[in-house]
Amino acid sequence: MEILAIIKVEDFLNQVYNQIYGLGDYVGNTLISNCKYLIEVAGTSRITIIVCGVDEFFKKQKKTSNKNYREAILKDTEDPSNLKRPKKRKKNDENASNLSQVTRIDVETALVAVQVELGVNSRFFENPSKIADFVAQVAKAIAEKPFKLEKARTNFSWHIESYNVNCVKIDKSGAGLLKLWHQQLRQFNNVGPEAAQAIAKKYPSPQALIKVS
Repeated sequence: MEILAIIKVEDFLNQVYNQIYGLGDYVGNTLISNCKYLIEVAGTSRITIIVCGVDEFFKKQKKTSNKNYREAILKDTEDPSNLKRPKKRKKNDENASNLSQVTRIDVETALVAVQVELGVNSRFFENPSKIADFVAQVAKAIAEKPFKLEKARTNFSWHIESYNVNCVKIDKSGAGLLKLWHQQLRQFNNVGPEAAQAIAKKYPSPQALIKVS
């Protein structure tokens, strides 16, 4: 069973902040504690956490930081008294301030800890449509997995495409397998009917040829 857990970018960064700067790895609302909860609820560690907009957050963070720095320089230049004037910090800005401290290295460190300790993977996307595409790919892979496993158990790994007009019919008794083997051999370059027949006479199946090699 595969679990895809989508986390809001603000919640994700808060959990990273708590894990790196705040409450530690094992208590509080950290990335590790959140992933442990997901594992407990899902009953499996085969979880991929998905976050949308991490790169965009860091781009805005850098842009805002540069803007604030320029404004501070201009204010201090115009009014030197600003250097001595204490700046009031609003409570509503505390969360934003915490997020502004999170760096890409912090994110990578937290994700490595989660993957090493819990085996949880992660994927970043820049918009919801990319997430939808990824979910569709995972769903398709899960749906096709039983068929691929069954196909891998067969003795013959080659399959003639169903749309081929020269496809060979094989009944339950195995009649037609030798003709199919001839066709498969002829798919190789410079292998004509005579060469295919000679090879098939000595090696009546792909399995026989594999054993020799």
